[in-house]
Amino acid sequence: MSTAGAGERPDRQGRPGRPGRSSRRVIARRLAWLLVGLLTLAGAALLALRLLPRLQLHSVGPMVSAFAPYGLFSWTLVALLLLRLKGRRLLVPALLALAAAAVHASWLVPFYVADETPSGGRAVTIASVNLLGGAADPDAVTRATADADVVVLMEFDPKTDRALVERGWYERFPHHIGGPAWGTAGTAVLSRFPIRQVDSRPSGVQIYVTEISPPDGPSFHLVAAHPLNPAGGAVLWRAYGDLVIEAVRHHPDGPLVVIGDFNATPDQFTIRQLVDRAGVRNAADESGAGWLRTWPDRFYGPLPPLFSLDQAFVRGPVYADDIATFDTRGSDHRGVIARLRVAASPPTRPTPGPATASAAAGR
Repeated sequence: MSTAGAGERPDRQGRPGRPGRSSRRVIARRLAWLLVGLLTLAGAALLALRLLPRLQLHSVGPMVSAFAPYGLFSWTLVALLLLRLKGRRLLVPALLALAAAAVHASWLVPFYVADETPSGGRAVTIASVNLLGGAADPDAVTRATADADVVVLMEFDPKTDRALVERGWYERFPHHIGGPAWGTAGTAVLSRFPIRQVDSRPSGVQIYVTEISPPDGPSFHLVAAHPLNPAGGAVLWRAYGDLVIEAVRHHPDGPLVVIGDFNATPDQFTIRQLVDRAGVRNAADESGAGWLRTWPDRFYGPLPPLFSLDQAFVRGPVYADDIATFDTRGSDHRGVIARLRVAASPPTRPTPGPATASAAAGR
């Protein structure tokens, strides 16, 4: 009498053999359902955090919500697995998963389609790079910013400062605000054009508001931003994000650029508040440059950058033609370099007074 189990096929001597095809199919099907369950939970969490951004302010929300764009892949895989499992009852869940994937895609696609912008304006190239307290290669940063008019340096340390002096940075950029500091506190704005400090928000990581004046074009404000990352908790993360918003809203008139390491992606609460409350436009979205991932850059071995933390925003008559990332060869961030056009602000029409109104009525 054979002792083979129900899922096993006995050999010629009647001994138990390896599991048969039916048993392997059962195991594969169970694993597929387990994967569907895990991916559905992940996709549902990311969808909820994106649709209801205030959920990001609780518990691990600030960290998990950074993965929101990857909900597209979660829901796509759920749909494919359900279709692979077959069965009439699985068609509707598969279609619902595809619908959820489409919602995520609708948030990403605009980044790959350039907006129409007015022509004209003075071309200005602005770069931003987080140096990781001296880990970035100064030669790589020098090459990448060779044609930049303005460079914002974050986590700018004395060691890197000495290296940049040796490479002639202060001849290239004779105007500057801020300077190096040990650790992560150093921030500087270096410019080919005259620059003056308008405001600053000392917040552990400096936030500078400057006015830059090209000799052959209109002046514009530039906000160099480096708010706290969410590892410090949702309360501090939001508070530092509010500091950036306040700095931008405090200067409502004229062309304005906001650039830096925001420690948040376009899907996250602090950036969405910046867009909604300060009226800025994402340069990557406006130029159709795509979803620019900048962190972590080879910080965890061969892992490619996953998150779009380093960004640029514009407001008023400033238009983004392009924005791209560059290799810093040592920092955990890729740098960004934005090619913009700054146009003159349209004159503000005065509010008609009694005399003006009477004159207008008598025409």
